[in-house]
Amino acid sequence: MDKEGNVGQQKSPKNWSLLLQFSIFFLALGLLFNESTSSLLARWLKWDEDLSHAIPTLLALLFLVFRIEKFPYRADPKLLRAIFITFIALTSIAWLLFVIANITLLANLCLLLCIPLVLTACYSLRTTTFFIPILGLLIFTLPIFSQLNTILVQMSAYVVGLLVKAVGITALIDGQNIFITYGHIFIADGCSGLRYLTISILLGYLLSILNHYSISKTIIAIVIATLLGLATNWLRIFLLVLIGDITHMKSSLMHDHEMFGWILFSCVMLPAIFFAPVSKHKRYEGQSNPVIKPLLPTLALAVGPLVFNLIPNVVGNTATLSLQSIGLNVQAKPTDSLLPPRLPAAEVKEYASKTIDNTELHVRLNQYQPETLREKIIPYFESLYNTEEWQNDPRATPVELKELGYKVFNLRRTGGQNFAIFIYRFEIGEYNTNNYEIAKLLQIPATFTGRRYFNIMSIHSLCSEPSCANELASATQIALNWDTTTKKLR
Repeated sequence: MDKEGNVGQQKSPKNWSLLLQFSIFFLALGLLFNESTSSLLARWLKWDEDLSHAIPTLLALLFLVFRIEKFPYRADPKLLRAIFITFIALTSIAWLLFVIANITLLANLCLLLCIPLVLTACYSLRTTTFFIPILGLLIFTLPIFSQLNTILVQMSAYVVGLLVKAVGITALIDGQNIFITYGHIFIADGCSGLRYLTISILLGYLLSILNHYSISKTIIAIVIATLLGLATNWLRIFLLVLIGDITHMKSSLMHDHEMFGWILFSCVMLPAIFFAPVSKHKRYEGQSNPVIKPLLPTLALAVGPLVFNLIPNVVGNTATLSLQSIGLNVQAKPTDSLLPPRLPAAEVKEYASKTIDNTELHVRLNQYQPETLREKIIPYFESLYNTEEWQNDPRATPVELKELGYKVFNLRRTGGQNFAIFIYRFEIGEYNTNNYEIAKLLQIPATFTGRRYFNIMSIHSLCSEPSCANELASATQIALNWDTTTKKLR
């Protein structure tokens, strides 16, 4: 009786107290880092593909915190605590730099890293070690898995292509396109299965916590969940192809298959959850009552947001580049082309056409010039060309273009024999690259050197032959001329 009474006496007040502490901390974090958390919250409320589960995940974390009866605590040496407080301030400053550069993912990761650092400084390192598995749920509230979207689309196209061939359906598989007798099915970015994969991994991770798995069992659970999430999407797309072939593409599922996907996902995941083994729970015997010291960690955490709000929110407009500088006649609107680039909207955009050695080239300059620190330098975009209509056949980039930082897409019309080249590079202040992730990082030096602008310089042309040799040679002339001129203007 006495033992049960002690458990009942300890359980309610300690759990409510811990829940209140975590809730206040997350609320304070959200208010301090409003520049990041407001955009995150907006995405959570939209229930978009890769963050539709974020709010339930956060509630699950708080529920797990509420269930904790006791947790370890052992006061750290003053020097160790001072080191963690210093790391909190440095992480907060790193967040500041990434926010100024509008590198959202890295800013969010800094925010995530602050949480265990603050927990350690407020309680102890031993306490944080105990809470790490639960805090791991916060990974699922950030758009980290969205970086896998392109790979998932390619994997889906490959596996579904194999399944279609295996059952003998008459089909032409061309990249992300599946042509069957009665129509065309395109595996778009929204069909990557990202949502199924993320939620299945989340469920596997939650099961490992609730069922008290060891590290090895947790890894196995996550691997199984990953395979089930991938397989669900592959099976979903394959069944849609099969249904499309049987119904001559007249089934309503060919246009509205969202519910179909979730029903299939439930049929795969619910049995897996039901039959998941449960490990024996070893009740943790707590130690002395923790001493909470939140003042210095909170002050260190506030360094980044404080400096951010003190920085003037106005920057100068320093971009002066124009296609006219290389002798091109700028047009009011682009000429018609079989390959219109998919460039994000820009405040300044110029179009020009030039014929070199009987090759017509279409040149574009899209310029983005934010006038405040709150505006993004680099806009978001998925692809610079229509991936449904064109397939990229990678080849070696000519040496001259590679040295200038250009990327070349050798394109082939899906299901046809039209060929084209698409050449581009990103220009961030004084820096050039053709890699979107590197361009995001280059926003930091561009901002602090006072050249806060972003250009997309692109050249495209239809090819007279599959090799596109003449078109590449002509485009190289324009690229060389542009590079020489921009270096002088800068």
